Amino acid sequence: MVRKSVILGLFVFFSGCSYSTPPEKKIKTDSVKAKPGFQCSKATSVVEKHICASTELSQLDARMSRFYKDARSRNIPDIKSSQREWIKSRNNCQKANKADIDSCLLFLYKQRVAELAGRLSVVETQTAADTKATVSDAGIRLPANYQDLSQIELLGVLGAGDRCREKTEQHKKRYVQFYNFDNQDQLLALACEIGAYQDHYLTFYLKKNNATYKAYPMSWQLPVFNQKWLLEKNIKIGGKLQIESKNRTLTSLRLYSAFGSCGYQVNYDLSHLTNQNTLESLTPVSLTADNDCENGVLVDDWPVVSL
Repeated sequence: MVRKSVILGLFVFFSGCSYSTPPEKKIKTDSVKAKPGFQCSKATSVVEKHICASTELSQLDARMSRFYKDARSRNIPDIKSSQREWIKSRNNCQKANKADIDSCLLFLYKQRVAELAGRLSVVETQTAADTKATVSDAGIRLPANYQDLSQIELLGVLGAGDRCREKTEQHKKRYVQFYNFDNQDQLLALACEIGAYQDHYLTFYLKKNNATYKAYPMSWQLPVFNQKWLLEKNIKIGGKLQIESKNRTLTSLRLYSAFGSCGYQVNYDLSHLTNQNTLESLTPVSLTADNDCENGVLVDDWPVVSL
């Protein structure tokens, strides 16, 4: 009886083994703390302490730091100043309610990582093909709620804070303007210099990519008067902007006097921008202008200037 019991016991033991596998050794990921790009032992600010306390934020900070160092090593324009502006925005998260600080930080970190990745990607495209950035390049991916962001928030997302003199948290039409094209693409104009008849805008072409938009910086050939009317490149466009969405034309009216008796009106054809053409130094297709502010000639009667 004892022998039968032993045999039965061994049978049950080995049968159990046949239906199970040895447990795998698990890596204790919880005990391996993610490290940000700075030393948490030296963290003093509220923001830094929040980053160190969060695995996700620590990982994002480490990734952002790697991208930033890579961007600096490639001498990407304005990278240092844009990083300073971004750090200021990041540190402002401590002004949020305690429960919202992490959400604020997560949003800014994800956008900065995406922005740096986009700028690095454009540099790689330029190096490989020796071409300027076009609509087909990586661009800067915008968040889903980009139309709800203020001017200063959009400048942060686009890494353009150092290129804009006027900065405000207000979301007024004068500071942030979206112009829609009939193909669902958009033009974003951010006011950077405010003054009577003298507003100047940083502009970005927003190309729809599936369910999201990507932003591409634009620059313009603008009229200047130096004994005669000439064109000069500028990253900002001035005056009152108007867009015809169907024809995809942009008109800029800039007045040099309150009476409207001098200035220029210039027209640009934007229809070709969807065909992978460059977005730099866009040249006007027509120009009417008058530099004499004393002759009383108004906009409709300004003479056509040959380009």
